Amino acid sequence: MGIDQVDLNTFLEEGLPEPPDPSPPTTGTVDHPMIEPDTLEDRPYQRELTEASLGHRTLIVLPTGLGKTIIAVRAAAELLQQRAGKIVMLAPTKPLVQQHETTFQEFLRARDIASITGSIPPQKRAQVFEDNRVLFSTPQGFRNDLDNGRFTLEDVALLVIDEAHRAVGGYAYVPIGHRYAHDRPDGTLIALTASPGGDRQRIREVTENLHIERIEGRDAQSPDIAPYVKDTQVRWVRVPLNAPLERIRNQINEIVTERAEPLKRARYLPPKPYVSRKDTIQAGNKIRGELDTARNKGPLFGMLHNQGVLMQALHALELIETQGIEPFKDYLKRQSKDASSKSARAFLGDPRIADIFNRIQDHQGPSHPKMRALTRVLQQETRENPDGLIIVFAQYRDTIASILRALQNEGIQAEKFVGQADRDGDAGMSQTEQKAVLDNMREGAFRVLVASSVAEEGLDIPSVDLVVFYEPVPSEIRLIQRRGRTGRQRLGRMIVLIAEDTRDEAFMHAARNRENKMRRLVRELEQDI
Repeated sequence: MGIDQVDLNTFLEEGLPEPPDPSPPTTGTVDHPMIEPDTLEDRPYQRELTEASLGHRTLIVLPTGLGKTIIAVRAAAELLQQRAGKIVMLAPTKPLVQQHETTFQEFLRARDIASITGSIPPQKRAQVFEDNRVLFSTPQGFRNDLDNGRFTLEDVALLVIDEAHRAVGGYAYVPIGHRYAHDRPDGTLIALTASPGGDRQRIREVTENLHIERIEGRDAQSPDIAPYVKDTQVRWVRVPLNAPLERIRNQINEIVTERAEPLKRARYLPPKPYVSRKDTIQAGNKIRGELDTARNKGPLFGMLHNQGVLMQALHALELIETQGIEPFKDYLKRQSKDASSKSARAFLGDPRIADIFNRIQDHQGPSHPKMRALTRVLQQETRENPDGLIIVFAQYRDTIASILRALQNEGIQAEKFVGQADRDGDAGMSQTEQKAVLDNMREGAFRVLVASSVAEEGLDIPSVDLVVFYEPVPSEIRLIQRRGRTGRQRLGRMIVLIAEDTRDEAFMHAARNRENKMRRLVRELEQDI
């Protein structure tokens, strides 16, 4: 995926290029005693990855849409045929658990398949585990049951870890991985992901936490994978800021410069013209570390105050550059209601922020030039492809609300898709509500889903025709996960909106560089392990 950048008018005139859609090789179906006849396509790479994984603890890196779950099904079938023990598959969310259970029920010739979820009383989960050979759970619930002694991993012949890149830090995959290596050292563990991480340390952490013995990595250019890959056409659409946003940005940049300068002089920040959030967070950590042992704490408290105001200003700058006036205004309102920290009060008390806040109260028109670009893109897409489905990804809940209002004002039917947590007065969505929205979308009740990061993993809508990023994301994992929402059954199409000369451009390059680095590291680590 290159960075093919165009302006909005050029994009609306040219659209996304559509090369011929090559047909994948014709293959037969899997012939196995534990797989339903004539149901499962026998793809050579899936067969080879399955065979390579049996009897080992393997990390499989495979692009989204190429059947990672099918590899787990084939491995389960083989071990069930051998009567080697139970099969357990873990996935981060209950909808994903249900999705995997449905897939296994479709293909496996086994009826003792069940999920262990919170809907089952704790005292009954041990019996469900005992009575079934193939089981599905979220890692949090499964870990709790292990900790409470409801069952052990000793009889688990195959443990499948879905979205394995999560096996870092304190996530429940980590203790489960350690326990499986201890309780069933000869067991098969298959860890599945499309994106293990963009640096060696992160990938190493995943492999060490899951006690990985081998890595099997494939990408779209791998010879055995390429014939099955549905290409994703990508355009990065550049949108210039308008004069009101430029003025606001300049005022906030003055605050950034003023607050960063003392930190640079004291060498808490690097002497670079561009002040990043990452560097600022590290500066705060360093200052707090010195506070623990310093005799004269006054100057350090002053530095920490500057660092806090700088963090506020950087977030405000990102909002105004990449999100728009409405999300920026909502942020200022929330900060005004709960300005509990001294740095927040100092930021809000700056005369430039007060001036900005007064000017935007009666703002009319699009919140950001990208908002108008988005509506024009979607108007053209829904006109040219009236039956197509579209996902718009946005970083912030405030932006999602702003996008929904803009689309509805233009007569474009759209619904939101966010996580369960409530955020600053914006109600989350229960799993039941999430499922209902996706079902309605599949049935054609609406065409556009405006989603937060919760839709990046495991969203099973194979017929999505277009993915739109309202802003680039600096994470290679999130870039790959979002891009994987399209191009599953046919050619994929993706648009990324970029505000010119803003953090959008930095995020665009960061994600692409990290993705390229991740592919290189996977190839290197394949040889090292």
